[in-house]
Amino acid sequence: MISAFLSLIRYKELLLIAFLQLVIFLCVIKPLLATFGIVDPLPTHCFLLLMASTLCMWAAGRIVNDYFDTQIDAINRPDKVVVNVAFSKKTSIRIYQILAAAGLICGVILAVIARSLTLAFIIIAMTGLLWFYSASYKRQFLVGNVIIAACFATAPFLVVFTEAAFLHIAYNSLIDFTPVIPTLVRWTGGYTVIAFVIILMREIVNDCRDVEGDRELECHTMPVKWGILKSKIVVYGLIVLLLIMTYVAASTIRLQDASVVRYFLLGVLFPALFLAYLLYRAKTPAGFHQVAVFLQFMLAVVFCYSFVFYFWLAKTYHLLYFGIFAILPPATVSQ
Repeated sequence: MISAFLSLIRYKELLLIAFLQLVIFLCVIKPLLATFGIVDPLPTHCFLLLMASTLCMWAAGRIVNDYFDTQIDAINRPDKVVVNVAFSKKTSIRIYQILAAAGLICGVILAVIARSLTLAFIIIAMTGLLWFYSASYKRQFLVGNVIIAACFATAPFLVVFTEAAFLHIAYNSLIDFTPVIPTLVRWTGGYTVIAFVIILMREIVNDCRDVEGDRELECHTMPVKWGILKSKIVVYGLIVLLLIMTYVAASTIRLQDASVVRYFLLGVLFPALFLAYLLYRAKTPAGFHQVAVFLQFMLAVVFCYSFVFYFWLAKTYHLLYFGIFAILPPATVSQ
């Protein structure tokens, strides 16, 4: 029963979202604030409220997705079906309601503390979009793919949005006359765009995996409308776009450190080439599933650059790395 529940809420995706938010909070936002001499005004319990809200919303969205997709999943993945097998449809929708309500309550409480109506609107809108995605949009050409990628990519960006709200509480409008918030947004926004592209690729690949069931129930996904080959070409195009984006980002970061080049090669370029190879080989549902799993791994690897970035900031600005130890710059050899 526990295993079925974990499968129902997509626990691996939840762990990935939690990891992305933690990395953005601890390795990007906090050290960047420290370079400006600002003590992080976002309380830990409010960050945990944000995580709880995001994870509950996403888990609820995945449950309602399975609720509406019982017929499709029975064709595509009969051994993975949870709704109507381990849990009845009635029980599943009740679990959805509990998690969605918990996500909304945590989000609204956070928005009240942060004094941000916009934050409350985003959280409510994400909950609604995940419902309508499962009920209708995922069966439409590309619309569902874009919605789910946008919702997933919003998770790390919510951290900087919440941070900005608390910075306004601490410093009022004075913070708007500094480069603090634009700097946070620029860095976190870059990660958000990369997450969007990778998850969009994963969703198209998942549609390739599920093409038989989608075609049977007259869904208008890209593989159903265009075929597997053209869908693969779109994913190849997104791989090229990802490489261009990360290369431009790396070239515009003025870090006098070889770690940028090394991480671009090991963390982006080589995985992207291996991804293209896996996609070329994929011809069965199992093959496309392997590609989708690798895309999630690749997303985690890209976000792990934050540890390198934090390391560079700690060395350059003499910060304590994770508040534990100092990073000393390399000693110069006297002539």
